[in-house]
Amino acid sequence: MTVPAFTLDLVADQGETLAKVDGQPLHAWTSWLRIRSDVTGFVPPSYSPADDELTGFVPPVFEDDGIAVLVHGRDHQDLDRRGVGLFHARLELAALEALHAAVTRISWAALPRPIGYDVHASQLRLRYACDRTLIDRSFNARSANFITALGPLWPMLEDIGARAMRGPSGTLEPGLVISADPEEPLRLTLRAELRNRSIGPVVLNDPRLRRPGDAARLELSIGPAVPGRDDLLPRQWTTLTVPALPDDAPEVVVLAARKRWSLELPWTAPAPGRYLARMRWSDYGGPVSPAPAQVPWMPVPETGLSFVGSGPYPVRGSCRDTVVIAV
Repeated sequence: MTVPAFTLDLVADQGETLAKVDGQPLHAWTSWLRIRSDVTGFVPPSYSPADDELTGFVPPVFEDDGIAVLVHGRDHQDLDRRGVGLFHARLELAALEALHAAVTRISWAALPRPIGYDVHASQLRLRYACDRTLIDRSFNARSANFITALGPLWPMLEDIGARAMRGPSGTLEPGLVISADPEEPLRLTLRAELRNRSIGPVVLNDPRLRRPGDAARLELSIGPAVPGRDDLLPRQWTTLTVPALPDDAPEVVVLAARKRWSLELPWTAPAPGRYLARMRWSDYGGPVSPAPAQVPWMPVPETGLSFVGSGPYPVRGSCRDTVVIAV
């Protein structure tokens, strides 16, 4: 069976709109899964999660497969150390055939009107384009009747999204490390890190660069941990001052594959005890000036060639990490 050329988009939005990128609103939580049957994918190299070095690997390309890319701006549960940015997966011919068949078997005109809505749930948009066929439906993540009526299509999309999340293509991962002075244990150093987990470069604003209104792109806070409950936030925070970007420093940073950006800040604990520290990086606007060969935020257009892997990927979104230390 030959699969016709098709594009399928599933966009999940939640929270306020924080930016617009190429006409597409970027919310506090936005995930955009795009599948194209006529764009070849590739197999990424395998590596240890702790390994920062890659060899000169050239991934094989397959002519009969397709690609799924996932632009993921923020973890939907806001969990620690979750990567954000671009992810991708190669879709074999059999998967494309099954997906195409699942779409065409649905009687779209006879689907029920979506019932069920939750303001705190994602608003979803499903769009499918193939030759002269165009399907465009919007519904809430709590519209169980509509999602059930989609039949096997919905679990297929969930599976493809999960597969894509295992393939970092232009992805930042946050990290927070705390160390104590061996001679003065109350003197701590907090090191915030942004690590490029990808097989290619990423581009972002230097986190020390202030946003309009003097808002910080990087925030570090620390406070006494709640006794016996490291899962609860401190009742009182101390926010550390992130230094301004030096005048002679570049505003935009390009991180090569597996490399890190980091910043260290000192803090002295007022007394021995357990302390909870948190870092959050947040930048939805993207680089203030494009890097050479920078690819689009959605690097797979509806038609034409894919930009995946052709240049630095501009990461937009928000991520965090939390650490508890006893001093």
